[in-house]
Amino acid sequence: MGSIGVGIFVLIVGLVLTGVPGPDVEVMRGYAIFMIFLSLISIAYGFYAWTTPWKKPTVHMRISKIEAEKGGLPPTAQKLYSKMLNTYTKAFGYPAGKRKLEKRIEAYMEKGLERGEAILKVAQDESYVE
Repeated sequence: MGSIGVGIFVLIVGLVLTGVPGPDVEVMRGYAIFMIFLSLISIAYGFYAWTTPWKKPTVHMRISKIEAEKGGLPPTAQKLYSKMLNTYTKAFGYPAGKRKLEKRIEAYMEKGLERGEAILKVAQDESYVE
């Protein structure tokens, strides 16, 4: 996402530089065209990185696995918790994502379910399990 943002910023600056009048108009246009070219590469890489699944586990995946194992959950619940925590942390960042997921789990636990059962219910709500 950062690569896309930087690319868009550099693209805007490059487009602004194409219209700047001055004694060295040709030099400025050359810089502007170079900046536009770099911005398009940056944006293309950003979209590639954003849409390509990574083969190696990310830090968030490792943290979510450790968190699931800490709770002493059954293996199925551990895997589901790891998957959901990974999704939530990608969407909201680690602290906020974990907090949102835990609130959803705690809502089911307040209804009397065990933690593993609550995780399974949240996973069903999120369509991780049928």
